[in-house]
Amino acid sequence: MTSQPAFRIAFRHEGKWWNAYLAKPQTMSGATQVGSILWTVAQNDELREAFIALMKSVMETAMRDTGHDVPHSWDHHTAPPHEKSGNS
Repeated sequence: MTSQPAFRIAFRHEGKWWNAYLAKPQTMSGATQVGSILWTVAQNDELREAFIALMKSVMETAMRDTGHDVPHSWDHHTAPPHEKSGNS
């Protein structure tokens, strides 16, 4: 059995921005915004993937700096209904 990660990255389309948050599993309560990119720019596949890679690096650094295990792989999930609002 694998343990649940201490944090996750949550990406949200909010207005003209695509924001990345460092969040606890199962909740956005207390999430910290760690990056943003214009939504129109995020429509470019190459730039979107570069932004995702950067945010993964930010998360890995934050986890390492706080003594948490760094993920060895990444799971991608759609936001659960209770976290969706507006353009999320």
